[in-house]
Formats: sequence, C-alpha cells, structure tokens
Amino acid sequence: STTPPVAPAAPATPTAASTRSLASSQALPDGALSKRCLACEGFTAAMSKEEVAERMQKLPMWVLTDDGTKIVRSFVARNFNAALDFVNAAGAIAEANSHHPDLLISSYRNVTVTLYTHSVGGLTENDFIL
Repeated sequence: STTPPVAPAAPATPTAASTRSLASSQALPDGALSKRCLACEGFTAAMSKEEVAERMQKLPMWVLTDDGTKIVRSFVARNFNAALDFVNAAGAIAEANSHHPDLLISSYRNVTVTLYTHSVGGLTENDFIL
C-alpha cells in the first residue's frame, strides 16, 4: 500500500459539519456535497480503473492504494482527544450514510481514513461521496 501524505491538522473539537468540511477540503465534483450514499448492497461491481482515475484527479489530497481498490487520507490532530473527536464525528457521518470507512488512530494523534466499498472489494460512487 502507498503511504498517504499527512494533511493539515484536524480541529481541536470537530463537529460533524467541520469534519465533513475538513474531509472535503478540496475540489469536488458538482453536487457531490448534496449527494448521499446508496445502499452498498446495490453495487455489484467496483468502478473501472478509468473511472477511479478520473475521480482521483478531483481529490489531490487522497491517495489511491497500489492495488487501486481503496482511497486513503491521513490527518494530524493536535492531540489524542482531537483525534478521537475527529474519528467519532467521521463515524457519525459514516453511520448516517450507511457507508463505513476504516478509521485508524496511530501514534496518539494521526488519523488515517481508508474508503472502499466492502461488498465489492473496491471503489464505488459512495467512496467519492462520503
């Protein structure tokens, strides 16, 4: 897997809205913030490499894994509590969208977010919406 770059620090006490803003702090496709995730069971196949490459051009702070099945971004929080708040807020957004990323806190303040659609073992539109 590719090691993702470190992004700007997360806010000290993020809310769901600020987490959404932080996670989406680059150019997004038109209407992306107004879209909601679809039920994962509705997807039968992952996006093609071409579709993923096109979407990745609009997400410069995210990294595509070497196998092309996941997108990853890392954040550095001010401290452990801020990292935990970020993970909890991101988890609330994920739960509201029924699309659940892998969230990892390491070295007490580094948060790594990994997105892919578990049911197809690759990337779908949901991963680029969340």
